[in-house]
Amino acid sequence: MKQRIKGFFKLGLLVVLSVGSTKQMYAQTTPHHVEVKGISEATFAPSGNIVALGGQDNLVYLLDPNTGAVMHKLTGHEGMVTYLAFSKDGKWLFTGSADRAVKQWNMETKALVRTYGPFPSNIINIVINFNTTKILAVSDDGTLRGYNVQTGAKLYELPGDKNLVKLADFSADGLYFTTCSEVHNGKQYNATTGAFLHEYGKNGLHAFKSVRFSPNGALIATASDVEDASIYNAKTFAHIRRLGSQAGYFHSLKWSNDASVLISGAFGGPPRVWDVATGAMICEFKGHTEAVNCVNLNVDASLAISSGYDNTAKVWNAKTGVLVKDLGVIDGTPAVISNFSPKGEFAYVVTSDGTFRLYKLF
Repeated sequence: MKQRIKGFFKLGLLVVLSVGSTKQMYAQTTPHHVEVKGISEATFAPSGNIVALGGQDNLVYLLDPNTGAVMHKLTGHEGMVTYLAFSKDGKWLFTGSADRAVKQWNMETKALVRTYGPFPSNIINIVINFNTTKILAVSDDGTLRGYNVQTGAKLYELPGDKNLVKLADFSADGLYFTTCSEVHNGKQYNATTGAFLHEYGKNGLHAFKSVRFSPNGALIATASDVEDASIYNAKTFAHIRRLGSQAGYFHSLKWSNDASVLISGAFGGPPRVWDVATGAMICEFKGHTEAVNCVNLNVDASLAISSGYDNTAKVWNAKTGVLVKDLGVIDGTPAVISNFSPKGEFAYVVTSDGTFRLYKLF
């Protein structure tokens, strides 16, 4: 413990919160760095004023990112919290758990609104359409279900024994959704009826790691477990271009907010930033000594964050690939989640030992 605290004092920023009890230990009063134990998931509200943490103790913690204070605890899950998703307007929080249920919370009153499920297995993905009328939830066995948020009625289901869905995504207008699977190709569906529309990569059966709509809904980016990432027209399904070669198979592909660039992560090669218009690589981030498992862009795509099995998380200039800040994750605990706050003033990391850390960037 002494060695851990010493390492953070070098940053000059540390607040330690013990969320397993009401006890709070402040190693330093500076509010710009928060550390919380027993955490499985983390995400910011769209306003940036709340960070939600999924607890291994079945609770959801709502923190003030500026002070590290726990403002509220949401109780009701009977298993570890495994996924968190805010609606785009920040009015609702949807939480998934190892108890095989999805819960919907009113963020003004902090009241439980509805429980969806039970699912066949623990929840690994929740996505919400633009006006919060529908959600998609995926369980670990590969089952996807769509629900009407106003009534709680199940709209459709893709059973896990046939589809093995791992991630889903809504189009910007909410009319369509996509899925990616560990054993099948990327697919697109009608979000009103659940009817199948199109299959991406149908010439070969490969695990698709990402099938994502661009923020404006015009394009779809796909990445598979072979050295392939492509861009398609989301309406006509026409293949537009393939991104340049990436060593090792892709595990993620994410859009910038203006849909001008994509950031990719791959096992076997460094994270890279791509120009959507040309498919050319803009830059890559060289510095991790082992595989990177998570990459993200900040709000204006000027910075990127990456984390991996070398037990580090790093912030980069997303235009040049130059390292801006090494966040110095503790030895022996690989980072499994890393991202920016909505306005980009914070970066956060969750490590495999269940520790959440929040860093003040500016």
